[in-house]
Amino acid sequence: MRNALHPVHHPRGADAETGSASLISDHEVPSPWRPRERLSEGAKALMNALPESLSVSAIALDYPHVLNRLAIVWPYEKAFEQELWGLLFDDRPDREGFPFSVEGELLALQAYRLEGVGGK
Repeated sequence: MRNALHPVHHPRGADAETGSASLISDHEVPSPWRPRERLSEGAKALMNALPESLSVSAIALDYPHVLNRLAIVWPYEKAFEQELWGLLFDDRPDREGFPFSVEGELLALQAYRLEGVGGK
């Protein structure tokens, strides 16, 4: 996965008149397979309920659909664990996995949830 701090050339960023490509960041390139989701109200509520020391900003920014799914199952311990397991250990061969920052946030969220603090 590309580092979001390094701009990439993308044909959608080309100037129509000159044909020259402009630089745009990965965050501006829409996914070819999924329209960009917005954070659900449930995901926003979950983010607001978490302690300040537990950031999920990388998930929210780069994978809002993941945070939306996790917010739905957050109150249900087994469902949350199953959802998280499916995210972290995907056996589909066409997946690259999450960036380290997102994986770290997912694992920290899991640890917080397992402590019983987050689900009660």
